[in-house]
Amino acid sequence: MLIWNKPIRRRRHVMWIMLVAVSVSCFVAWRDEYTSAEWRGNRIANLESQLEQTRANKSPNFVGAIDGVAGGSFHKQPLVVVDMWLGNAGAPSGASNFRMRVELDDSRIIQGVVPLILDKDLKMPRHRGTTVEVVLRRNDFLPSKAAQAICLGCSFESWCWAIYPAIAKPDDLYAHKAVIVIEFTDIATGELHVV
Repeated sequence: MLIWNKPIRRRRHVMWIMLVAVSVSCFVAWRDEYTSAEWRGNRIANLESQLEQTRANKSPNFVGAIDGVAGGSFHKQPLVVVDMWLGNAGAPSGASNFRMRVELDDSRIIQGVVPLILDKDLKMPRHRGTTVEVVLRRNDFLPSKAAQAICLGCSFESWCWAIYPAIAKPDDLYAHKAVIVIEFTDIATGELHVV
């Protein structure tokens, strides 16, 4: 109250000083809120991108490749055995409903029948001139091995086979440049995968 008793000239100086102080404090408060909001906006954008990546990794991402193919006959029907690896680059899951088909160069697609695993290891007959005996271990049979959860970053070697009753003889597969395709269903999401 002492300032109001002073002459008007002094009161004006004090009012200007108060006005400048309030203006500066308002500007500093605005600047702090603006930079804080800008930082929060960047942080929210980073968290949203991390959330999207986490959501993307929630579904399994199976990858695989066929390493080798062998043909023959089983009970006088063409048989194809594939040696392959299968891995998972996503969330843990198993695989089921394995199907194997051949795509021929004349545009025919022939679905194979994947037999159930035998109760013992399968010895493949030797071809003429070879001394190597091929044994397909029942523990490495693809449908059995992939039925268990395959964790993120895990992979394994395996084998699968199919009989093709619609093909007259095994040499027809070689003559028509057959492409082997393996399909299976992801247990966690039900999504179809193709190797």
